[in-house]
Amino acid sequence: MAFWKKRRKDAALFHKASIGGDAGRFLAPELTSALASDAVVGVVLNTIDDALDSGQQSQRTVWSLGDITYLRELLVAARSYACPVVLVADHGHIIDRGRVTPAADGGGSARWRPDTDAGDGEVVLSGPRVLEGDGTITAPWHEDIRYVARRAGYHGGASLAEITALVLVLLPSKELAPPATGNRCPGNRPHPPGGRPPPRHLSRCPKPAPKAPRNPRGDRRSPRVGRTKSCSAPTTW
Repeated sequence: MAFWKKRRKDAALFHKASIGGDAGRFLAPELTSALASDAVVGVVLNTIDDALDSGQQSQRTVWSLGDITYLRELLVAARSYACPVVLVADHGHIIDRGRVTPAADGGGSARWRPDTDAGDGEVVLSGPRVLEGDGTITAPWHEDIRYVARRAGYHGGASLAEITALVLVLLPSKELAPPATGNRCPGNRPHPPGGRPPPRHLSRCPKPAPKAPRNPRGDRRSPRVGRTKSCSAPTTW
């Protein structure tokens, strides 16, 4: 909220009980009014975390639009008000598949403890961005370690699934999209000054196959030349 106030933008945040509406309404009137205004609106949907804590997730690994409470209604409302939507995950999680080995309770959370004696499958994390444990914690990078009683899943550790935060931008119409850059290979796009160049295997498009020489009869039936797949830009870069 303070971030937007510094930029002279109104902002509103809705969480849990403030999202749902009364009888006959999917969304609260205050929320729909905020969406209709010029304010930046934030809505916290905690469906997955709640499912992990209550054990409702079981072995589920895929979440659809209908599984996230209020997500479909929010997208419909945002589209009706021509609002762009930014979907952001604050963290990922791992699933308990029945093979997790509990560790001694270190007084922290499901996947971190306030110690510096990292063991097998653990790593010590420290710095100004570590807000717990006086700036230093131990977290497991291996998925088979937990520090609490068994649940459907856990988060807070250092595995790739937990530290990955995805961002998805949705626009109500293609007219609001930035100008298209064309179907170019990643290697043809200049990387930012001081940034790293693209990986070697993406540094250039494959060369097109040479044209087959004409045979004395004037056609191109021989020799046969292998085809090269075209290089298309990735969906994200």
